[in-house]
Amino acid sequence: RKHELVPVEKLSSFARNKASSRLVQTQLCQTKDGFHYKLVLRGPNGKLRKLKVNAKDPFARGGMVQ
Repeated sequence: RKHELVPVEKLSSFARNKASSRLVQTQLCQTKDGFHYKLVLRGPNGKLRKLKVNAKDPFARGGMVQ
């Protein structure tokens, strides 16, 4: 809360509704540039996909880094 990060539940809901994917694993990391989530998503075909997203504003343009 102190850093105003987006909750994982919101990312999970977004992945399920917009990308038809299921959030399998989440890891919050802190670097000198700020906070980011490392996500593992399972797509509708069962394939796993890794994403790195800005934890403060993951839905902004450029917030999702692959």
